[in-house]
Amino acid sequence: MPPPGIGTLLPLVGKTPWARVLAVATWLFGAGKARLEKNLTKKERSELGKLMAKSKGRPSNLTERQRTRFRRLVNKAATGHFPQ
Repeated sequence: MPPPGIGTLLPLVGKTPWARVLAVATWLFGAGKARLEKNLTKKERSELGKLMAKSKGRPSNLTERQRTRFRRLVNKAATGHFPQ
């Protein structure tokens, strides 16, 4: 079960504003490092970091495909599995 601060955001990651997805990703790279290492491969962690850096906090800096991939990686990092 995710920590209380992140748990309320997770169900909304796939269909919410970019700011929420970015907030979860930021939490994962800060306080959630153990969860990142447990739930993502080294390659996925690297990809998530690159997408986060490329976005510079703005969804328009990523293609639609990259935004979808970013959301899926954040969800997997937080929950341990990709959304259906």
